Amino acid sequence: MSQYLLQRLNRDQGLTGIVTAIAQTPDGYLWVGTDRALLRFDGQIFSPVKVANPDITPISHVLSLAVDDKGALWIWMQGMPIIRYENGTFRYGFSETNPMAGISAMAHTSDGSVLLSTAGQRIVRFNNSTMDKVGRSPGPLVVSLAQTSDGKVWLGTRDSGLFYLENGLSHTPAGRLPDKKINCLFSDDRGQLWIGTDDGLALWNGRAVSTIPMPARFRHVQVSSIMQDRNNNTWVGTQLGLLRYDSAGVVSIFRGPEKDESPINALFEDRENNIWVSGAQNIDRLREGAFSTFSSAEGLPGDAYGPVYVDPQERVWFAPISGGLYWMRDGEVHPIKADGLNSDIVYSIDGSNDGVWIGRQTGGLTHLHFNGSTIAAETYKFRNGIYPYVIYAVHEDRDKSIWIGTLTGGARHITKGVVKTYLKQDGVGSDRVSAIEEGDDGTVYFGTPDGLSVLHGDHWKHYSDKLGLPSNFVTTLFNDKDGILWVGTQSGLAYLSAGSMHSVAKLSFQLHEHVLGIAEDRKGMLWISTVGRILRVNRESLLHQNLNPGDIREFGLSDGLRGFGDIRRSRPVVSDTMGRIWISTIHGLSVIDTSLRTQSSAPAITHIESMIVDGQPVALDSRVLSTAAQKRIAFHYAGLSFSTPGSVRFRYRLDGFDHAWSGSTVARDAIYTNLSPGLYRFRVEASNDEGDWTEDEASVSFRIAPLFWQRWEFALLGGLFACVLAIAIYHLRMQSIIDRASRRFNVQLAERTRIAQELHDTLLQGFFSASMQLHVVIDQIPDTSATRPQLERILRLMGKVLDEGRDAVYGLRSTDDKSIRLEDSFRSFFHEFGDNEGVKYSVKSDGGSRELRPGIQEEICRICQEALRNAYRHAQAKSIDVAIHYTMRFLTIEIRDDGCGAEPEVLAHGRMGHWGFLGMRERAGSIGAKLRIANGATGGVTVTLRIAGNIAYRKYSSNVVLNWIIQILRSRPLARLKGDSDRAVTGTTRV
Repeated sequence: MSQYLLQRLNRDQGLTGIVTAIAQTPDGYLWVGTDRALLRFDGQIFSPVKVANPDITPISHVLSLAVDDKGALWIWMQGMPIIRYENGTFRYGFSETNPMAGISAMAHTSDGSVLLSTAGQRIVRFNNSTMDKVGRSPGPLVVSLAQTSDGKVWLGTRDSGLFYLENGLSHTPAGRLPDKKINCLFSDDRGQLWIGTDDGLALWNGRAVSTIPMPARFRHVQVSSIMQDRNNNTWVGTQLGLLRYDSAGVVSIFRGPEKDESPINALFEDRENNIWVSGAQNIDRLREGAFSTFSSAEGLPGDAYGPVYVDPQERVWFAPISGGLYWMRDGEVHPIKADGLNSDIVYSIDGSNDGVWIGRQTGGLTHLHFNGSTIAAETYKFRNGIYPYVIYAVHEDRDKSIWIGTLTGGARHITKGVVKTYLKQDGVGSDRVSAIEEGDDGTVYFGTPDGLSVLHGDHWKHYSDKLGLPSNFVTTLFNDKDGILWVGTQSGLAYLSAGSMHSVAKLSFQLHEHVLGIAEDRKGMLWISTVGRILRVNRESLLHQNLNPGDIREFGLSDGLRGFGDIRRSRPVVSDTMGRIWISTIHGLSVIDTSLRTQSSAPAITHIESMIVDGQPVALDSRVLSTAAQKRIAFHYAGLSFSTPGSVRFRYRLDGFDHAWSGSTVARDAIYTNLSPGLYRFRVEASNDEGDWTEDEASVSFRIAPLFWQRWEFALLGGLFACVLAIAIYHLRMQSIIDRASRRFNVQLAERTRIAQELHDTLLQGFFSASMQLHVVIDQIPDTSATRPQLERILRLMGKVLDEGRDAVYGLRSTDDKSIRLEDSFRSFFHEFGDNEGVKYSVKSDGGSRELRPGIQEEICRICQEALRNAYRHAQAKSIDVAIHYTMRFLTIEIRDDGCGAEPEVLAHGRMGHWGFLGMRERAGSIGAKLRIANGATGGVTVTLRIAGNIAYRKYSSNVVLNWIIQILRSRPLARLKGDSDRAVTGTTRV
């Protein structure tokens, strides 16, 4: 019983009332019934269960709990109907119409059935959601029920003894009961029935009932509960405490930490093999730790031990630090007294099938071997030169020769009685040798305070902290199954592979301590003992220098260890052929069966227990949070593993926010703030004390609804409003620009008109008067006069100047009313030109004529007038075509001629001394228009002028839809219907 680990739970963990019943549902929660409430335990705290159904009476005075084959929890309260809890809902009895009142006993069977004793002495069974009548009780009041493997239903009564029902008929078993009041019944795996009475314990073995012997103090005590664990131990709760009967019938008495004798009301074994024992005001949890520890309490000599060795016959050899040598097998401990070993201090133990070698403090080297049941001892003393030195390390190699390491005399190699000494001067790092190990190829390794020395054949090599060791002081060596040498030092762990030393001490602070011993189990895991820890480390992760949190496991008091300590002995950690790891500590000799530990470790069951939004709990089935204004969302979760709840670790992620799992943590809460609207799914996993992650994660999905300004409708309306606002601003801006441009054009037009008037009234009139007088003079000069040709030439020059002056004045003045159509302006242009005769012209328009802004129309007319003038005077054209295109966005004018065209240089920069093309481009740029002058594909020049509609048109709307409608109304079919078609203007110019 001393190997069980005890944890006492009481009101500090939320336990209230006297515990009367314990059960566990498939979801992993432990349910505890008390005289005050129903409690749910998650490994850390007991939480009272509140019934949300107003039709259900609040739960109190719980007498019994049972779990059926569907996983539903049955709750029997004093004087109340049966309540079932399933899928988070409480309801009465088997159905709402059958509350099952008047219950006197309830029990569950191994097949998941629930047995009930109802009013009228009827016995019923619920199995697979159906109710069967088993029979009637012959006794007046049934207080306990059970079913054995042969199908018999057993009835324990309050005053009439024991009965069983078979085929609906009641029978009385043979034999004698200690008492007729049957408090509890339990059917074990062997088909036997354990019977607890007010006056002791009885057993029905399939044939008859007999009394079970109990310790003297328990012979006439009341038995209140019985249970069998998975190791076939039968636990008996009495009014004076707890008893355990093992499979051989040996009884043990369990005493709590206060050595109390409290009555035991309920017993239960959970899915992880923990034994739950209810006392008066507490619950004790008993479990077998990962380690079993042997010390003076289990009959061993002392508590602190040094070297340990397991021979091929599975004898465990160990030596207390205080002195002596012992071996143990099958629970029996045997001392070794030969050659004074019982009074000497043993530093090292090693051996093989031939026997055991013992390194001693004062007695030298002793070889022990068995001759039948006797042990023969042979000690190498002074005559071999060994006696004066303390033998700290012993190693037997493959050829049966012996290597020993001393504290002051270097190393020795004994082969067939011949001793060879290796001192510092011979190549070993120091005369103090603390560890010796042999490699697969015969290489011998020596651990010293000055580093690691390697002897291969006759060649030495030395490793120090400069070559990778964490420290020069080597304390222990271990050669694993793959031939890798693990080196433990005072400052951590390293390994030697392929001639290179690699330190792993920095991978974890746990590996940076003083290493005492190293061993390897069957699964390739390294077991490391340090001055303050017992570690199990993933060997492959160390070799790859990638140690994750799950790759290292630290064992402590909760795992069955009773302490650690600084053991200054050789090989305090070893493995045996059965897969067990033995570790010496200052508080006992501890052993762990690694294969059994892996098989019995149950995975943790993960649950999300609550979701709290801005301090208010939210039902987990509520999938929509109200608005995104909720800033803080907290999830509380639990990992149900009751063996070592403190070692359960969690990892979580929020799909829709996190991109990966969180790091491993022991925290049971996750908090998120300021989440955006959208769909989310919170997921969490848990690992047990072995670091195994559960396969079934817990999750909850939810949606954060957006606020009204975060909805897509609001975004759409906002976008539309922004577009309308931008269009309005753009329209206002363009209107402002156009108005400013119009005012500038009007000012320029007025100034040009004034200049034209001044030129006409002064300069041109003066030139005209001078030319008239010159005409008079010329008419008076005879034709034969020599001066007449000169004067005529002057007159012609003055005529040319007058023509150019008139052209300039014409260009400065406005031609017609601003409201004249653009087509009519072009027609007037053709009639005003008059040098060339027989030039054909045409003016065409489409899109419906539109009224232009006055200043813009004036500039357009000047640009087109210059283009037509160039076509008449310089292109030698026979035909000139004008096309006007009115659209919503643009006004486009194309002027084509069939003349001789122009040189590319002239098109780009104009003719030397002429400013026609340059002036056209400057005018176009001043009104924001685009002008293109290019040679046509079939000859002639094409002039294209394009100006935006909002600049050109007097009436223009920035509304695209409105412009589109206007464009349709102005299209040709509708125009024809209105009788206002735009006819092509054609004609021939004549002088």
